[in-house]
Amino acid sequence: QQKDYAAGGGTGAEEVSGDLPKVTLYLVPECETCIQTREFLEARDIPYTTRDVKDDFALQEELKKRSGALRAPTVLIGDKAVVGFNRAALIAALQEVGHIAPDESTEEGAETGTAGPEAPAP
Repeated sequence: QQKDYAAGGGTGAEEVSGDLPKVTLYLVPECETCIQTREFLEARDIPYTTRDVKDDFALQEELKKRSGALRAPTVLIGDKAVVGFNRAALIAALQEVGHIAPDESTEEGAETGTAGPEAPAP
């Protein structure tokens, strides 16, 4: 499988990589928890697409429609939204669809809860 770490792009449609649901990271570039979320996905070789919602009203509306909130970071895994940087929730959602193996939930440093407050999108 080829990794897709490209910024922007994509149609927002539920595309799949092989038979795995598409992962989309909605972010604001200056947001520390957005950076942590990106690093979390990259460290696990999860292919994803980024969507910068800072100045894009259409993407902000898309994010609200798809996740029910205008918060960054938000990770969409297929139709499931994980709002904020929550390692435990991300691991559980990624395991549920097969992006990561079940044994990765016990990795060192995988705290539960969130790592700081997420940034509200403008």
